Amino acid sequence: GFSFDHSSGLPCIPASSVKGLLRYACEVNNGAYLRQLVGEVVPDLIGFEPKRFVEEVFNGITGDSRIGIYQRDIFFDALPIRSLNNNANFMGDDFITPHINRGDRKLDGLKNPVPLKFLKVLPEVTFQFSFLLRGEKAGLSAQNREDLFKKILLEQGIGAKTNVGYGQ
Repeated sequence: GFSFDHSSGLPCIPASSVKGLLRYACEVNNGAYLRQLVGEVVPDLIGFEPKRFVEEVFNGITGDSRIGIYQRDIFFDALPIRSLNNNANFMGDDFITPHINRGDRKLDGLKNPVPLKFLKVLPEVTFQFSFLLRGEKAGLSAQNREDLFKKILLEQGIGAKTNVGYGQ
């Protein structure tokens, strides 16, 4: 499924999906992936704690108290800002052809496959990711967190089927 911006009608990546992907990446292997990326973004940072980072940035908790809404980081919907495609198209058709017929196993393999058409965001479309990052969290400045989030999004991609090239 797709999400579309209510005002413009453009495809968008909901803020909840952006935040969810970033949070997931921060918790992979008990924070080992996050620790590696933080080491690349801020090589001289000592004593970084991935669990504390997740608590402060994603849960709004520092120590035993909650971070006020006006001091929390805010994640916004990502919207397309540029397309290098013909006529600046953002969306196009794609096809997938399943070769397994679950209803009739005699039709498996290459016997009469039925291509399924679906909508996709075209290659060469650039999305803008926006954050409102406030103050220092878990030893990382707002600029450090922005660099970290950018690194995660570029490495992991976002959306469905990222393992086969979509969402990069």
